[in-house]
Amino acid sequence: MFALTESMCHPNPNPYLHSTLALTRISSEDEAIYQCIAENSAGTNQASARLAVAQTQDLPAAPQGLRASVLSNSALQVTWSQPPANVTDSIIGYVLHIRKIGEPDSHELQEAISKSTFQHDVTNLDAATTYSIYLKAYSPLGASQQSRTVLATTLGGVPTPPTFFTKVVNSSAVQVLWELPDKAGKAEGFRLSYRRVPHADFQGPIQLPPHINAHTIANLETGLVYEVRLVAYNGNGESDCSNRLVSLTEEGTSAQTAGGSGLCECRDAEASLGSVVVGIHIGTACIIFCVLFLMFGYRRR
Repeated sequence: MFALTESMCHPNPNPYLHSTLALTRISSEDEAIYQCIAENSAGTNQASARLAVAQTQDLPAAPQGLRASVLSNSALQVTWSQPPANVTDSIIGYVLHIRKIGEPDSHELQEAISKSTFQHDVTNLDAATTYSIYLKAYSPLGASQQSRTVLATTLGGVPTPPTFFTKVVNSSAVQVLWELPDKAGKAEGFRLSYRRVPHADFQGPIQLPPHINAHTIANLETGLVYEVRLVAYNGNGESDCSNRLVSLTEEGTSAQTAGGSGLCECRDAEASLGSVVVGIHIGTACIIFCVLFLMFGYRRR
């Protein structure tokens, strides 16, 4: 028997706190009766519990062949392989774990399923949303390891195009930052690609998970212009792409962080210079015309 005091469960003893003792990497040697003793000025109280450690070989094997298919914009169908008869006899049921991709585990939904069932429809889901799904089998001794995790997206369309910005880190690197969807599950991930202007071929795509909203593209060539492209995707397809131009000129890179604005300034400068040149040509032509007019007028006299 092990006796636990509140100070052993929590570094700052406080009779009003609910404390937890966590045992990790347990083995059969940890089997015992654990007794918790609480004490204050009014007296003492205690509670006890027996810990029985089930061996891994006594637990069911993880479910195999898990698949998820789309039924509608609010429902998915999950199937898995029927285990051998000797394994089924020890199983008392299954628990399906499902959550929107990008949400914390604490928001996970769990649905209990009969031991004789190997197909289950999950309903009342959000449209155009990607879900993460896995399954566990249960016996009287405890739960199996989880099955492989699968992703499935309800019908309802592709994600909206992501809004993103670029920031020049140095003469050979650009940081790309974008806004995540306002609701979890609305994007399964992002694909980032880029090309050197005026080349036609894009490099990538770089696959990025749904919770990431920044990526740095390095080892670019100094003094060149690049086009950056970003799309969001789910099981229904890709969003329309968002594009930005960014210049890696050695001077004034801070002015190019908006992506493409530097090119507009260059075009304005070129237009202004062209106007000056045209003006000079017109002025020169007028002077020549006046000189010729005076020469011919003088000869007639």
